[in-house]
This record gives sequence, C-alpha cells and structure tokens, in this order.
Amino acid sequence: KGVPLHVPTMYLRLIRRTVSSIKGFSKNDSIVVVFDTNTINDNTALSEDYKANRRAFADDEDSPYVPIPHVQKILEILNISYLELPNIEADDIIASISISFCKKLPTNKVYIVSADTDFYQLLNKQTSILQLKKGDDYKVVRPKHIKDELGVTPKQYVEFKSLTGDPADNIKGASGVGKITAKKIINKEVYFDSGVYKEMLGR
Repeated sequence: KGVPLHVPTMYLRLIRRTVSSIKGFSKNDSIVVVFDTNTINDNTALSEDYKANRRAFADDEDSPYVPIPHVQKILEILNISYLELPNIEADDIIASISISFCKKLPTNKVYIVSADTDFYQLLNKQTSILQLKKGDDYKVVRPKHIKDELGVTPKQYVEFKSLTGDPADNIKGASGVGKITAKKIINKEVYFDSGVYKEMLGR
C-alpha cells in the first residue's frame, strides 16, 4: 500500500533484542511499551524552555508520531500491552509503572529499556536499566554503576542533575558546577554558605 515500514521493522527488532537480552525472561513475564503523544505535556506547561532545543518537524510526514499506529498494530499482534496518555510525558508514566511494580511484590524485577539517564533515579535492588548498544551489544545498569561512574546514589541523582543541568532537555544547572563539583557538594566534601548558593543558581 506504499506505507513506509522501516520504523516498525526496526522497532520489532528492538523488541526481539530486548527479550533476548534479559536473562531468565519467560512467557510469565510482561512487557509494557509507553508512547509520548503529540500534545503539550505537564512538564512543558511548567517551563517554556523545557526541551525548547528539540527539532521542530516541518510536516506530518517528517514527524516521529506518524509510524506509531503501525508500531502499535505490531504490538497488538504480539499481544504486548502499550500505553499513552495525553498531556503526560512517557518518562513519567514509565516511572509510575516501575514504582508500582516494585511495590506490588518485593520479588518483582523491573527492567527499563532506555538510553535516557533520567531513569537513573529509579534504580534500586529491583529495578535495572537495559541500554541497547550497536549491533547486538547491550548494557545492564544497576545502582552500583551510578555510584562508580558519578559518585552519587540513585536517590541523589535528581539533586545531581539539578546542579549539573541537562542539555538534552534544555535545563540549565548551577553556574560553574560540573559533575565533579556536584558530587562533592552532594557528598558534603565541600561547603558553601547560602550567599554562594544563590550566586551559583543565578538568583
């Protein structure tokens, strides 16, 4: 029918890679796919600068939302659940699902399949992050990884990102604070009075 299928085909391959990368995955386990919607979400409503650096799509054919119905059709055929909520960012839905599954049973294991480092704050004994790499390579990120790489715990990660900022989402951090300084501040290796904090934050 002339429908471009490269995106659905690629997505199907990613689903297969995900299943094969999680050791012990069986038919008793569940997959939930979460989509963003082409609507203004709550985070954008809070700040006009949020993700303002992202590319604006010239027309509907160029939009990443065009292939989504075809991807969802594939998921329906495979009996894989998917979810999308208007005005709610997919990241927030994923976080809610992850926390809910962990609370439901202490033996539940949750894998978040994403390259987005914002999910580091959700890491715990039950929750890991699966990052798919080039080819068939992949990496499973656990709490120890964050501590070893950044010097902070998952619970401290929100504070860490608040200080360093997030260029991907167009969020500015504290002026002059990089990863090393942020780690020292959070772990109380350096101390500042309130006046210095205000100057760092540009207030």
